[in-house]
Amino acid sequence: MTRSDREDAEWGGAIRRKLGIARGHLSGLAQDLAETGGWEETVKEIEQTMRDTADPSPPRHSGINNERDTMKQKITETHEIDMIGNPAGGATTSNGIAITWQNGPLGRGAEREEPNGAFVEGVLQAAIGRLQFYQTASGGKFTCRENAIALTKIEEALMWLEKRTADREARRVEGTHTP
Repeated sequence: MTRSDREDAEWGGAIRRKLGIARGHLSGLAQDLAETGGWEETVKEIEQTMRDTADPSPPRHSGINNERDTMKQKITETHEIDMIGNPAGGATTSNGIAITWQNGPLGRGAEREEPNGAFVEGVLQAAIGRLQFYQTASGGKFTCRENAIALTKIEEALMWLEKRTADREARRVEGTHTP
């Protein structure tokens, strides 16, 4: 790839990111207007504009479709986006692993829906549970420093994700695609 090609790719990526941010703000505005009531037509217009400016194809893969080997397991990932570029589910699979990721936001207040897939936080909690089991199984026979460090790091990752959720809740955007 030449320098010019790289610059073009970086420029295109920057434009796509900015467009995604703008669409995210429009989505948040639409949700805020809907929650305040009396703005149904404005919300419909915003949603229609978002649909009109989006890729007209149905939800698709975002180009992130990975297969990689870890611990002798082949991991296959598919991450999807909706028509306006927001995360829309996907799947991660391997031998003994079958994760279907949450598809779309849950919503807020009375409009809040039940989850339809897994969240990163839940998968981290499952990994914590398994490592804790290793640390205590058979009277601690499998306890080791590496497991303890891994537990600490995964618990830290979970803490940061929970902080993100708390911050989003404080801004009243949790459960939406608003950044």
